[in-house]
Amino acid sequence: MQLINNYPLFLPNVTKTYTNSSNALLNEDLRLQEARKALFYIIEKKYFNKIVLVDGSNTKILSEKEISFYDKNGIIIEQLLFQQKISDVRKYGKSQGEMQITNFMISNSVLVKNAGGFTKISPRYIFDNIDEVMPIINNKKNIFYYYHPPFVREIFSFVCTIFYKTSIEFYKEHLENSIEECNNDVSGFLESVFFRKLQNINKTAICSEFPHWSGLAGTTGKSIYNNHFKIRNSLCQIGLLAYEFKD
Repeated sequence: MQLINNYPLFLPNVTKTYTNSSNALLNEDLRLQEARKALFYIIEKKYFNKIVLVDGSNTKILSEKEISFYDKNGIIIEQLLFQQKISDVRKYGKSQGEMQITNFMISNSVLVKNAGGFTKISPRYIFDNIDEVMPIINNKKNIFYYYHPPFVREIFSFVCTIFYKTSIEFYKEHLENSIEECNNDVSGFLESVFFRKLQNINKTAICSEFPHWSGLAGTTGKSIYNNHFKIRNSLCQIGLLAYEFKD
């Protein structure tokens, strides 16, 4: 039995995507199937006994019967339905859409409010090395992974938004208004926006494996390609990519 994580898991999802220009994976049935597959995988890993599901296209990921089944087995699942503002997603892109979902969750999730924070994982992504990563960050707050080491971050200014962990206090103070900067330019991608929000906050390096993923990427519709994983993993293990940020 793994140590239960101190924050609930937050899984944002969009079964019916509204950003056709930046997504090749449009099949709604396949998107839902992949989201459920990733959810069942992480439930089996037993790091979370509280999970928050939010679908931005007002679609249920689990049935009430399934939620009841998990509840009887000690896993509380809070499923929130939300309809993204479609016009804004089409105008400003999927990063803006993701922020809509996350901000909605912050305002409406009882589980996250009671815990004081959440651990976010993107939908449809299988977290292959979760057993190496989660024990290291289990009792820490405000964990983010950079894609590049300090000496090249001025050129490659991106933070991983597939997976992070944050307190509500930290999120509201530093990240909640990121939605205002999201757009279809590279500088408006959530990875870039979060980088700018985080770059001047005091942080402590963590030695960890870099998260490795499998599944289907929404942008390409193909298997996820963990670009430069080996070098990133080596850099992460010596404390150059993972950090705990101060409240």
